Amino acid sequence: MNYEEWIGQPVRKKQARGNAPKPFKSGLKMNIVKGIIDHPILHIPAFTFQDDDSYVECRRCQLMNRNELVRMASRQLDEALIDLETKYKLRHGEATFVLALTAKKLESRECLDQFLNPELGEPFEAAP
Repeated sequence: MNYEEWIGQPVRKKQARGNAPKPFKSGLKMNIVKGIIDHPILHIPAFTFQDDDSYVECRRCQLMNRNELVRMASRQLDEALIDLETKYKLRHGEATFVLALTAKKLESRECLDQFLNPELGEPFEAAP
C-alpha cells in the first residue's frame, strides 16, 4: 500500500478487538497526516500528524470518507451551538435568541446535507 498518497488526508484509528478506537494524543478522533517516518521501535511505516507530535503505525489508521467527515462536523456543530445556547441563556435568558439559533442550526444542517453526494464512501480529497 502506498501510504505517501495519504499525506494531507484525514484519518482515524481503526477499531481494535471490538473496542472504540482510542483518540490521538491531541484528544482528537480525527487527524491530518503530515508525513511518514520509520517507527522508532517497530521499524515499520508510521504517520506523523498536523495536530500533535505523535506517531501511529500506518496499518492502525484508515482514511475517513466524506460521510464520516460530515457526521463528525455535524456533531461538533451541534455541540458548539448547544454550548453557545446554554451560555447565552445563563447570561440573558431570552427566548428570541434560542429561536434564531435554532434557525441557524437548521441552515447549517442543510449545508452539510448538500455536501453529501451519491458516491458516499469515497475518500476525502484535500484541497490543493
